[in-house]
Order: sequence, then structure tokens, then C-alpha cells
Amino acid sequence: MAQLLIFLHRWLGVLLGIFFAMWFFSGAVMMYVPFPSLSDKERLTYLPEINTTALNISPPAALQQ
Repeated sequence: MAQLLIFLHRWLGVLLGIFFAMWFFSGAVMMYVPFPSLSDKERLTYLPEINTTALNISPPAALQQ
């Protein structure tokens, strides 16, 4: 029984160590590699237009609420 526990403890430690190393290095990459982003002009070009005929409330009434 002790041999089995030693074997499981050793290989569980190896597996968890590999996962910890992957977690650590992926965090380091996320710190130093910038996230891709769009400018405001690029972002607004892909937004759909607002259908004003489907509005249930007028803009001034919405502003009051």
C-alpha cells in the first residue's frame, strides 16, 4: 500500500508541477503581450444601425427616466 501511495504522490506531483508551470508562463505572456484592440472608428463601423421605428419611448422621455 505504501508503494502505491509513493508512486501516486510522485506522479501527481509531476502532473501538478507541469500544470503550474503552464499556468505561470501563460500568465507571464498575458502580462507582456498586448491584447488586440480596435480604434473607436473601426469599432463603430461594424456596429449595426439602430432601428428608430422600433423604439417604444422617445429620447427625451428616456433621458428623464
